[in-house]
Amino acid sequence: MANDKMVNAWLFLNEDEPKVNGKPVAYSNPLSCFQTLISNNVYQSVDVLFLCFLTTVIPEGSQYATIEIGQGSHPDNKTNADYMAMINADSRANNPDIKVCVTMGYNGGTYSRIFQNSGKPNPNNPGSNITDTDCASAFAVGVVEYLKANNLDGLDLDWESPVDSELTTDRVGLLISEIRAAMNASGDNYLFTVSPASPGTLDGDAVNKHIDFLNLQLYSGFTFPSDYTSAPYNIEQSLLAYGAKFENNGQGTNGDPTYWAGYQTAQNAYDGYQSGGYKIATQWRLNSENFGTEQNSQVELYKLIKG
Repeated sequence: MANDKMVNAWLFLNEDEPKVNGKPVAYSNPLSCFQTLISNNVYQSVDVLFLCFLTTVIPEGSQYATIEIGQGSHPDNKTNADYMAMINADSRANNPDIKVCVTMGYNGGTYSRIFQNSGKPNPNNPGSNITDTDCASAFAVGVVEYLKANNLDGLDLDWESPVDSELTTDRVGLLISEIRAAMNASGDNYLFTVSPASPGTLDGDAVNKHIDFLNLQLYSGFTFPSDYTSAPYNIEQSLLAYGAKFENNGQGTNGDPTYWAGYQTAQNAYDGYQSGGYKIATQWRLNSENFGTEQNSQVELYKLIKG
């Protein structure tokens, strides 16, 4: 799939836009950014939709971490889990070919928690200790169970400070390998991606073997393709995806704030995509206060890339 042209996008579940009289509108409100994705057929211009963000937890009575969608409060007493389910259903109804994935968050401890009990006595095997492999394998199995239970198509790892350096390279490689092994064992064709702003302790060999593509956060101002393709990472150029950003650039205008000028235009993003020789573009995001511009730019970028 990484060899196909793709135009993808992230959605941040914690935010409801627009605000009316200072209060966010509900998901079902026709003004909602989530409804305009449907009414304007924006989902038809998204190949892979990444829902943000997952976190890791160690359930009571367990030795191993698993994933859950992050907490968030919404109008009508809806949770992020409710939003994930509604977006999943609505996006597939609007675009039956869409892939819906979930993105791991970047809060400190998100990845280190996976190995939190490594080296401690193993209650399931008296006389031995829990190993890194035990932790990574159990987590990977839980990931696949979560994807299956929620009708999702894959997992994305947001890789930026502070989590980009909280694991050793060996642990990163082990985690990536175990997740891919569990995905393959499931018999389902899950996507497995990474969205880095900085390489940190990323294991380039594991990326080359097991990751479908990397969404480079090129809009960060400090993310450069050469940081990934050069030593010590030596990640294959073909795995790199262009990261675009259509959020408000901070300038604003006197018009509708949901249509402020974006950080980039679709043409800017397309030019960068073309000059860099990319086959995949992913934009952050479709539902900020600037969602009108973001959604229109997504449609325009899709047309530019897909012809």
